[in-house]
Amino acid sequence: MNLFNELKRRNVFKVAAAYMIVSWLILQIIGSIVPIIEAPDWISKAILMLLLAGFPIALLFAWAFELTPEGIKKESEVVRDESITSETSSKINVVIIGALVLIIGGFAYDKFFGSSTTTEIVQKDLKSSDQPNNTKVAQISDITASKNKLTLGIAVLPFENLSVDPNNAFFAGGVYEDVLTYLSRVVQWRVISRTSMEKIAERGMEITEIGKYLNVSHVLEGSVRRAGDRVRVTVQLIDASNDQHIWAENYDRKLEDIFAIQTEIAQKIAQQLKTELTPKQVKLITTRPTDNIDAYDFFIKARELARVWRGAEGFKEQIPLLEKAIALDPNFVEAEVILVLSYGRMFWTGSDTDDIYRPKAEALKNRILAKHPNSYYAYAAQGYYEYTIKRDYQVSLEQLQMAILERPDNVQLLSNISGAYKRLGKFEQSIVAIKKEISLNPESASTANELQQNLKYSKKIDEAFEQAISNVNNFPDNIQSQGLLAHLYFAYFGDVANYNKIHESLSLALNNNEWLYVKLNTNNTNIAQTILALEELQTDENPLNSAYIDENISELLNLNGDEKKSQYYAKKSLPAIKKYALKVNPIDNHRDVKWSLANVMYNSCLANDIATYEHFEEKFHRIKKLEILEEYAADRLYSLALAECGETEQAWNILKNQSGKPLSLITDWALALDPLYQHYFSEIPEYQAMVEALNNKKLKNN
Repeated sequence: MNLFNELKRRNVFKVAAAYMIVSWLILQIIGSIVPIIEAPDWISKAILMLLLAGFPIALLFAWAFELTPEGIKKESEVVRDESITSETSSKINVVIIGALVLIIGGFAYDKFFGSSTTTEIVQKDLKSSDQPNNTKVAQISDITASKNKLTLGIAVLPFENLSVDPNNAFFAGGVYEDVLTYLSRVVQWRVISRTSMEKIAERGMEITEIGKYLNVSHVLEGSVRRAGDRVRVTVQLIDASNDQHIWAENYDRKLEDIFAIQTEIAQKIAQQLKTELTPKQVKLITTRPTDNIDAYDFFIKARELARVWRGAEGFKEQIPLLEKAIALDPNFVEAEVILVLSYGRMFWTGSDTDDIYRPKAEALKNRILAKHPNSYYAYAAQGYYEYTIKRDYQVSLEQLQMAILERPDNVQLLSNISGAYKRLGKFEQSIVAIKKEISLNPESASTANELQQNLKYSKKIDEAFEQAISNVNNFPDNIQSQGLLAHLYFAYFGDVANYNKIHESLSLALNNNEWLYVKLNTNNTNIAQTILALEELQTDENPLNSAYIDENISELLNLNGDEKKSQYYAKKSLPAIKKYALKVNPIDNHRDVKWSLANVMYNSCLANDIATYEHFEEKFHRIKKLEILEEYAADRLYSLALAECGETEQAWNILKNQSGKPLSLITDWALALDPLYQHYFSEIPEYQAMVEALNNKKLKNN
């Protein structure tokens, strides 16, 4: 007890309290200054270590020394009656109280003045909008654009799967994606997409590197372990500016509590970021998608499959899983919305030849609208349906813009919004949506390629070229990026050498998507070798694809003057191509129906089957006008049929009028350099004049 009293008399306890409070205040000030002056992160750590080392020294000093009117003396040299430790105690009290006042004032300022970032920024952007009219749709577009300016955001690294059973790996991915979804429902935050975060995680970047690269303030790490009816989720939130852990939590619950865990994570992060959630936001992150864990399993399995684009085959695998989820829980509206999109994509890809999925999509969409009117689910389902099946892009856009108000960081919504704008010819608006999508998904090559395409469609060729170069540098393994750059060289600059160089490096000579390369580089000396290589690509499992290869061989032989062999291959391919064209159901404005009819007509002319050509031409002209992308593709193929059957002037007029139009693949350089167009139109004076003018212009520029 005497020791305690002596420690108290010598102010050791007060020195300890004052030292800790002042040290904490110093660390907060340093933590605020370091990012502003862009000082190295190690400075904060060094100061912390110095303060920790100084603590025992301060206590020892308080015990062994005393402050007197004559200065600092050893405590043993001070006469007890002359000691002024009580006065020193009062001075220390002042220091403690002053430091506490500063701390409390800082908290109060941050509470009342420091958390208005996102809402105020969005409101200011809306007030200063340069949209021509102040409609709700215009406001939605502005919100989408303004989000790009925010730095408050979260990068969630992929959750590690710690489950013993490897079959539970999908569950960790599902929980991870749902945490992303829950966070993105809080509109103040920019949440980086799963696709990009997985690619970034593969690089092994440090936390501070991730923060700078993605321009986000925080990073979340986590793991998931599922065993029987139990699940453990571990998460930790990290300040991306200094790699300091802000908050961590372990959740060990029953499997059925997984949704509550996801809600708690979002709420805890909101607290750590001092973000006050609105009642609507709270409802969004506390509403359970389903009460049936088996339905949830089917749902996340389907969602995992959807992450890799495999066309119709992928959708055929996803659809039964989603249907099982909904059968187990008829109120599982999240699954219903994705199922509408999957049904629609079957129609969109031309795989709904028996008209199975179109009516299913319509019925399910109507059910969602009836049960959830004026909700995100209704807007999204209607938007996806209009986009993929009705192809009414204006209506689709209006619905999707309403949906994105509630889920501003939904990459799928943004992708369809940018696509709708593009198909409406509103390329500037499409570019805004794509840039927002890129801010959320910077590692997506396909999104970066879409930006390049839209720049091209909006006649910003130099910007498109710069973007194409950037895409090739950022995504060197992406074949589409390489192909789009090659297309710019060929179709807009007349640069065949660079076009060939790119495709030679990629070994794409026999890729049907790069048929132009084959035509440019096949002549009488290597045609036999090319045909043999093409025939090796044919399989009995895919007769339609084999027929298309025969059609390509026929075209190649025709260009090289072997009309007899050309007709043989055309006749060989015609039955399968005709069968497909007749099978495609001409409901509404199905994307493949008009193109497939034009393809039969072209193939018939190559085979010298005029009767078949005339029969299908009559069907072709009965199909109503399609959206512009499909209309251009069908008309281009129809013009080739006309040219092959001798109507070269009519064919030339179609292509001439299409040249240079937005969304058209036809340009003057493409017409001048493609061997197919040279073959058909080289005798037309207007074509000859166009080629001469292009060559003169190129010589002048060189």
